[in-house]
Amino acid sequence: MGTYECLVAASDEPSLGEAAFAARLNSYCHVVPGKFLTLAYFPSGIMVQWFRDLIYGRETPSEKFVKSVSSEADQYSSLEAECTGAPTGLCITPHLIGTCNPDFDPRARATIFGLSSNSNRSQIYQGILEGIACELAQVAKILKDANGNFDDLYVSGGGTHSHLGLKLRASITGCRLHVMQCDEAVCQGAAILAGVTAGVYSHIAEAVKLIVREKEVVEPDASLAAAYAAQLKQYRRLCVTLKAFRDENLRTLSREANP
Repeated sequence: MGTYECLVAASDEPSLGEAAFAARLNSYCHVVPGKFLTLAYFPSGIMVQWFRDLIYGRETPSEKFVKSVSSEADQYSSLEAECTGAPTGLCITPHLIGTCNPDFDPRARATIFGLSSNSNRSQIYQGILEGIACELAQVAKILKDANGNFDDLYVSGGGTHSHLGLKLRASITGCRLHVMQCDEAVCQGAAILAGVTAGVYSHIAEAVKLIVREKEVVEPDASLAAAYAAQLKQYRRLCVTLKAFRDENLRTLSREANP
């Protein structure tokens, strides 16, 4: 859970069926011999960072270097403290730089639907987290359809620092979120491989058993899921409508360019 949010499913076989093909999923050889992994992902934290920069200002690299490391975290905490946790009524897509699975459309842009004169910064911030959770639910369904059902997600990265974001993701996807102690899963994985190669551990499974730890488990909230059921449907309809609009706009531009 960082700039992008990436779901990775491990399996004994690559995901090569019609559902995987339709969703443009990629399967790769796993570092564990005889295993494969399939990826599905979408822009996520980039939308949260954009909104923070909009509210608090964007620092230059030198300013970030001298600034307190905790200050940005405090700003996010301040925004989150203002949120009610109840559905905002906003429908926000996090597609600032395009979509990923299933359509990979670079023309897509983020949309904030439902703004009114009463909308405030905490509602927009929470609305972004709601949109990310709805997008995760869509991408999780894509991966389930192609690779088999799952009820648990093991999560790491900057997005895990938002308790509200985790609660929304768990409830809207219906999955338990196992929050890992180590934020940097890629670095931890590299350390595990290095440890096996150097002979510190006999195999990957042993290293994982000794090193990888959970910090907490966030369970889906049935009442929260029910409260967001209508919003999830609206999110799906909005995504379909926006794609149809982009497709029609592209056809119109093509006809005008080639009369």
